[in-house]
This record gives sequence, C-alpha cells and structure tokens, in this order.
Amino acid sequence: AVDRLLASIDAGPLSAARASRLGRIAMELHDGDDASRFFHTATMRAPADPASWRDLGMADLARGDAVHAITALTHAAQLAPNDASTFFVLALADAQSGRLDDARHHADQALRLRPDFLEAQHLLQQLQR
Repeated sequence: AVDRLLASIDAGPLSAARASRLGRIAMELHDGDDASRFFHTATMRAPADPASWRDLGMADLARGDAVHAITALTHAAQLAPNDASTFFVLALADAQSGRLDDARHHADQALRLRPDFLEAQHLLQQLQR
C-alpha cells in the first residue's frame, strides 16, 4: 500500500522526517513491514533521534518481531532515558518475548518516570500475577 503512495510522490531522496511520516502512515494502514522499513531508514538518516528508534521498535513489535523491537527500543531508551512511553513499549516487547523480569523492570521504570501512566500500571499488575 505504501509503495503505491511512494510511487505517486516525486519528491527525491527520503529524509529522516519523510521516512518517519511514511512509517506512521504505514502503521495506520497496518503495514508493519513497510513501517519497519521506513523507520529503519529514519534511524539511518538521524541515528541520534530517539523517536525514530522508538517508532522502529513499535513497528517491529507490531509485526511480531520482539527481538528486533527490543534492540531498537533499548537504543531509544539510551537516547531518551526520561521517556516513559519508550520504557512502556519496551516492557510490552519484553513480555511478548517471555522476558518477564525485564518486562516488570521496564514497566516499573515507565511508572517512575510518569506515575499516572495507567497503561503501565495495568501492565505491571498483569505481570505480577
């Protein structure tokens, strides 16, 4: 779907910002493979941008690749250690891959950063059962 969109756009080389926008469009279209490809391009064009790494991790997680998601999300967390949403998604990826201790730790980290983070509270409660 996104390939057809790209074919209709004659805008030259793909910048990090454009790649991220196209990745978000692909996610909205539930096309995890194209989303992952675009977010990967964004991380190569702007390797210090934590949002691109977080988005890549989310796309990888959406397509069922928890291992690559964890790698991207860990990098995003290193670049933005105060971003609760990154730690929350990292906890989801950990849980999906069976790394429950890591999942609890990352959900707890998300809550330390944002105590009113309801989704992280619910995830941590589920993980403690």
